Amino acid sequence: MIRLLSSLVFLASFALCLRGLSPGVSLEDTGELIASAFTLGNSHPPGYPWHAMIGRLAAFLPVGCPAFRINLISAFCHAASSLAVWRMVVFLSARLSMNCLIPGLSAAAAFALSRTCWWQATIAEKYSLAVALFAAASFALVRLAGGDRRWLFPAAFLTGLTVSHHLIGLYLLAPLAWLVWRERNGRCC
Repeated sequence: MIRLLSSLVFLASFALCLRGLSPGVSLEDTGELIASAFTLGNSHPPGYPWHAMIGRLAAFLPVGCPAFRINLISAFCHAASSLAVWRMVVFLSARLSMNCLIPGLSAAAAFALSRTCWWQATIAEKYSLAVALFAAASFALVRLAGGDRRWLFPAAFLTGLTVSHHLIGLYLLAPLAWLVWRERNGRCC
């Protein structure tokens, strides 16, 4: 049931973004980010290399114009963020012995329908990727904090990716350092 709902959360969020997806170049830094994806060059500092590399791969998709293909990255990342929010709330609700479906669906819907996140998910912007990396790293940190040591490497790796893409990832360093210290000293939850 959880896997089916996870798929539905992802697909509904992706479909929502596709409905409003920009067909080409639009506001803010989209032109610069689309150009850097095609040339694998840097955009304005810090350069957003992950967006450029993923954009280069998206440019090979056989749909729409090249700018539309790179806009799809934002829609996909928004859907992945919604999925991470869903999974995190379901995990935390289950740990609290609560019905996990309603809080999870409410949190995922609130995130997916939030105006700013949805708007950034419909254009080629770096923020959707930053939020997706942040949400994935946060989910890994929550699982690690829940006592599952298998999430140590994914939490550290995803935190590193987040920090290297956008400075918002710096917020993840303190919880990661605390969890690594706790694991190293053999402390329990």
